[in-house]
Amino acid sequence: MSEAGSNHEWPTVVVVIPALNEDTHVAGCIESLRGQTYPKDRYEGLFVDNGSTDRTQEIIREHGEKLLVE
Repeated sequence: MSEAGSNHEWPTVVVVIPALNEDTHVAGCIESLRGQTYPKDRYEGLFVDNGSTDRTQEIIREHGEKLLVE
């Protein structure tokens, strides 16, 4: 199925990305998520952080991604 197909054919999904002290990898993860061929209006990323002590949360916020801190 191509991205040109109508979006009602694509289920809406949430991609949950757990992160803990991932400041060296999280930007690449965000770029990979944004580079998906899935229709952008049919998915969202949700980063879940459990108390990182590095710049993980800051980087996620700088990129405008959704962040849940537990």
